[in-house]
Amino acid sequence: MHKSKPLFLAFLFIIFNLSAQEKGSFVISTTPQNATISLEEFPDIQKNSPAQFIDYKPLKYKVKISKNNYHDVYTLVTCYADSTMEYHFDLTPKTGSVSIQSNPDKAIVYLDNQLIGYTPVNNYPISWGNHQIRIAYNDYEDYNNTFVINEDTTYTITHDFTDFNLDNYGDDKPLVADKPDPFYFEKPYVQETNNDVNKEKNDKAKFGFGSVGMFAMLGSNGAKGTAWRYGADIGHFLRLYGESNTQSNITGFGLDFIAPADFGGVAIYGKVGGMARTYDGGYNGDIVTTFLIIGGGISIKPSPHFQVFGEFDINIYDQEQHPDDIQAWKDQFPGYSPVTGWLGMRVAF
Repeated sequence: MHKSKPLFLAFLFIIFNLSAQEKGSFVISTTPQNATISLEEFPDIQKNSPAQFIDYKPLKYKVKISKNNYHDVYTLVTCYADSTMEYHFDLTPKTGSVSIQSNPDKAIVYLDNQLIGYTPVNNYPISWGNHQIRIAYNDYEDYNNTFVINEDTTYTITHDFTDFNLDNYGDDKPLVADKPDPFYFEKPYVQETNNDVNKEKNDKAKFGFGSVGMFAMLGSNGAKGTAWRYGADIGHFLRLYGESNTQSNITGFGLDFIAPADFGGVAIYGKVGGMARTYDGGYNGDIVTTFLIIGGGISIKPSPHFQVFGEFDINIYDQEQHPDDIQAWKDQFPGYSPVTGWLGMRVAF
C-alpha cells in the first residue's frame, strides 16, 4: 500500500506535465490593422488584429480574417506546444474602376485631392468606398462631386464645361452615363455671352509674347570663355541687347529682327541682325569689329509672360568695315567659331 502511493503520485506528476506542455499560443497581425479575426472551432470568439490567442491546444486552426472594403482571407494557422507563433497577412482591398471624360479634353482630374491625370481617364483602379472628384479646365468653374464604389465595375463620369443650357438638366440627371447610380450633379448656369468671353480668353492665353520683354542668355560668342547677353524686346519682334565675355575681354551691342511662328505652348523663330563687338587691341587701343548675324531658335512658353528658349547664331563678318578690323579680330581670336549657341529666359509684360 505504501509502495503504490509514490507510484501513483509520480503518475499524476507526469500527466500534469504532459497536459501543461500541450498548450501553445499564436499571434495574428494584418495590414491594415483592426481586421476581425475568428476561428472556425470557436465561432463565438472574435478579435481585432493584432490578436493574441493564448493557451490553445497544438492543432491547426481554420482562420477567417475580414475587414470592410477588403477581401476576406481564409487560411490555416498552426499552434505548437510551448511556443508562440506569429502570423501576418496583407489584406487586398476590393477595387473597382472609374473612367472620367470631359468636353473639352485635357481637363485636370483630382481624385480624393490627388492629381491623377488629364481627361480622358480610362479604367482608373479605385478602392471601394466614398470618393471625391474634382475636374478643372482653364477659367471654367471647377466641377466637384462625391461618389461611391461598392462593386467590381467601372463607373463613367462625364462633364461638359461648354454646355450651360439648364433645360438639358433635371434634378435627377445621373452622373454615371452607363448605369443608374445614387449620386447626381447639377450644371452651373452661366450666360452664353460669358461663355463666349471665357472661350475667347482661353484661346488668347495660349498665344502671344507680351508687349515688352526682358531677357538674359548664356552661351558662346565664338571666342574663348562664356558669354552673356541681356536686353529687351518689343513684342518679340525687335530685340536690343548687350553682350559680355569677360574671359576674352569682349563687349558688344546688337540689334535683331525676329520672325516668330507661334503655336501656343511652343514657338519657333528666325532672326537677322547685326552686332558690334569691342575688344582691347593692345597698343592699337580698343578695336570694333562688326558682324551680320542670322539664326533661329525654339521657345517653350507656358504663357505669353514667361519663356525658356534656345537659339543659334551664324556670325558673318561685315564686309563694309575696314579689312584691317577683320584681320585684327582673326589675329586676336585665332580659335574663333562663327557658329554659336545660346540658352535664355524671357519675362514679358
